[in-house]
Amino acid sequence: PIAFRASSITTTLAATGVRRVLALRVPQLQDRKGVLLAASRTRTLLAPTRSCMADTAAPMKRSSLTIGTHDGTFHCDECLATHILRNTDKYRDARVLRSRDPAKLASCDIVVDVGAEFDASQSKFDHHQRGFTRVFKDGSLGHSIKLSSAGLVYEQFGRDVIGARLGSAASDANVDAVYLHVY
Repeated sequence: PIAFRASSITTTLAATGVRRVLALRVPQLQDRKGVLLAASRTRTLLAPTRSCMADTAAPMKRSSLTIGTHDGTFHCDECLATHILRNTDKYRDARVLRSRDPAKLASCDIVVDVGAEFDASQSKFDHHQRGFTRVFKDGSLGHSIKLSSAGLVYEQFGRDVIGARLGSAASDANVDAVYLHVY
């Protein structure tokens, strides 16, 4: 959604072809580039039509890569795993396939939170199999945490995502400090 001030609704409706108006109480929201999407408290959010979006925004790149996860009720685990992946250069524009069908999941480039298999070399990040015991360990933390699918993805891609955000190499000491602190 694109955020507008309430006073500009009338002109915006005419200029952009907006079909719906939603008044919501929302916190301040920003997109990946820091563009303000909605300010604090009550603001009017307008949902533009597809043709309007095509006219005002750059078209989304189409990627041939696919992130697979389970269908049905979504959970924070696979949402966070997908978000982390979408913050990597490789999976930024990947589509998401939600299914439990092994044949469909086999066609995905990476699979998270479904499939009962963890194998980073095969891009499979699930924690639901019997006997799964992988934990996030760091001596300075003083504890170990059993990893969810998001944790497995963070363990594999977290330093790259943080490094890209900081403009540093993934091996940089500051990246490592943030990586450990965030987890």
